[in-house]
Amino acid sequence: MIQPAGGETGPETRSQDVVLDFGRILAIIRRSWWLIGGLGLAGAIVAAIAVLQVTPTYQSGAELLLGQKARLDDAMGALFQDLRLDDAAISGEVAIITSGRLLSEATERLDLQSHPEFNPDLRPPEDEPGLLSRIADGAVNLLKRAMGLGTGDEPDGLTGPGGSPVRDAAMTGKTALGEQADYVDQLRQGLSVRQVGRSNLVSIHYLSTDRMLAAAVPNALIDIYLEDQIDRRFAVLSRATSGLESRLNTMRDRVESSERATIDYRTRNLSDGFGSRVQLDQQLSDLSVRLSAASAEYAELASELRGLNTLIDDQGAIATAGLFASPTIDTLRVELSDLRRREDRLREQFGSDIPQLADTVREIERLEAALSEEVLTLRDDKAKLVDIAGARRQALANELSELEQRAIALADREVRLAQLEREQSAAQLVYETFLDRFNQTRDVGDLQESDAQVIDYASPPPAPVAPNKKLAVALGGFAGAFLGLALAFGHAVVDTRLRTLDGVQRLMRGADTILMPRVSSFWRRGDPLHTALRNPQSAVAESLRTLRSSLMMAAPASGGFVVTFVSTRPGAGKTTTAVNLGRLFAKMGKSCVLVDADQRRGNIAALLKLPLDPDLIDVIEGEATLDEALHEDSQTGMHILTTRLDAPDPAGILLSRKMTDLIGTLKQRFDVVIVDTAPLLPVADALPVVRLADQVVMMVPYGSKADDVATGRRMLDRAGRPPSCAVMSFAPANTISSYY
Repeated sequence: MIQPAGGETGPETRSQDVVLDFGRILAIIRRSWWLIGGLGLAGAIVAAIAVLQVTPTYQSGAELLLGQKARLDDAMGALFQDLRLDDAAISGEVAIITSGRLLSEATERLDLQSHPEFNPDLRPPEDEPGLLSRIADGAVNLLKRAMGLGTGDEPDGLTGPGGSPVRDAAMTGKTALGEQADYVDQLRQGLSVRQVGRSNLVSIHYLSTDRMLAAAVPNALIDIYLEDQIDRRFAVLSRATSGLESRLNTMRDRVESSERATIDYRTRNLSDGFGSRVQLDQQLSDLSVRLSAASAEYAELASELRGLNTLIDDQGAIATAGLFASPTIDTLRVELSDLRRREDRLREQFGSDIPQLADTVREIERLEAALSEEVLTLRDDKAKLVDIAGARRQALANELSELEQRAIALADREVRLAQLEREQSAAQLVYETFLDRFNQTRDVGDLQESDAQVIDYASPPPAPVAPNKKLAVALGGFAGAFLGLALAFGHAVVDTRLRTLDGVQRLMRGADTILMPRVSSFWRRGDPLHTALRNPQSAVAESLRTLRSSLMMAAPASGGFVVTFVSTRPGAGKTTTAVNLGRLFAKMGKSCVLVDADQRRGNIAALLKLPLDPDLIDVIEGEATLDEALHEDSQTGMHILTTRLDAPDPAGILLSRKMTDLIGTLKQRFDVVIVDTAPLLPVADALPVVRLADQVVMMVPYGSKADDVATGRRMLDRAGRPPSCAVMSFAPANTISSYY
């Protein structure tokens, strides 16, 4: 994983700062699992020891269903709504169950004054309280005084000889409870009576150190409550029946009044001529049929008359003679036809100047006039028929309108009649219902049942409810684990070690930052020197290729370049990364040489199983040539220049002119020159080599101290060679997100 160089962050980077880093959270938990687990176990043990010292308490409960329908409900439930239970009524019943009157009766029935839990004189003598107990009691009393509360030792002002109105009024409650008053408050403390949800179910529970008493109290309260409810219901019955008879008389008068109003209205309808709805509907139906037929007849006649008038206007009356069925017209048409044939023969035989032709023409004109007059007469007769049909249609329409108005009036009267009948039926129904309930109520004088039903009586609990040993141990373990988590995260907050790439980025501004995971396998530690060659798809190999790409993009276009690996402390993975990087360059066809410049603890020769002589020092001192000192990696062809560890002045050798010339020679002969150096902070050997580098790679192990890394960065800045890349090595595998 690589982050680009640069100190500025955009809006996206700033917005991601508020996102929880779940990877870091899990890493903190993994690092502190022993602390979390240990404190969790300790908390569970402490809770187990504490819970064994607590006196067990038992709880048992009974369930009572209120508002069940009984004979009294059948008699009066529909008449007296106050007998039906709602949430407020159930709360009132709960108050009755927990009232001092019923509790006093329960203490007397159970003889609680002879029970050690209520009578301190019957308890076994207790041991003298220890020092811690006395200190705790004193602290509680002091806190009560500071809060203005009594400690229980002050006189109540209710004792002493003689009486007074104030004392008598103050003692009214205890006086009413009698000898059981001292036990009622204690009994109420362990008692729990509540409504179950919004239902009519009431649960009664009692908490006690005696498992038998825990079941006895709810059962006794249920029995006492049922008996008390029967008494209260008798009182309700006596009050309810006192006014029933007068209400019955009122309802009877209302029924009779409704019946009279209905009969009177029906009689008025008959006298006004409003009969049956069925008869009126039949009349309307018949009249509608007749009106439809008359309308159709009128429309047909009117259409024929309009057509006839149009034809007469366009072609004359004679042209329409064939449309009429009249013997006179038929005779005239025959005579006219004969005369026209005669006219044609005369014209054909004798011409147009003979007297017979003129007589024939005059006769034709006379017949045509007679025919036209007959046609117009028949047309006028048809017009009269149209007028008669229209008058008949209008008369039927007027008659239908009158019937419809009468139907509307009848509907209004029917609505009013139905309303009166409904009122009469409702009054009759209420009266009959009330009368039936009253008769039933009069027969329940010997009622001996309650409307509450016992769903379940309490039974002695098999196990205590407190303390819950499993829950207490679990909570103790949880509290201990939570404390461990708090300590772990608190330590993580104050810890300044670098465990994220962002932390390295802040210290290495201007440098590319790369994550390189730890090389490991399931059964044994992995071999980091062969990672790039044997497992090219691994995350480590991917990080090495990322580092190679970053260095090559910053390298000059031509000629070799020098890469120096540095770190603040030993064990940062410089040598391993340098070897793997050199092999990657060699595998891609680049000529590469790896120079071991760590004359304190350099071990490249031992890692790659190379001979120690000749080495870097021999070349600088002139005891061997460069070609003799260069060794070749058998797997990739990369060249290695090793060093020995017995140099008397390592810093002087690296500061020498010959070292500068040697690096220049290597830069001319090879495409890539990789130099492995000593750590920055313990010794100053690395700085001379850093000045000769084109690019500097800073190795930052996962969990490094931020102060050490900042100091190393300042040293590189003073040397004029700020790091171009920063590699966080040995990062946990879960911090690397694979591309695939």
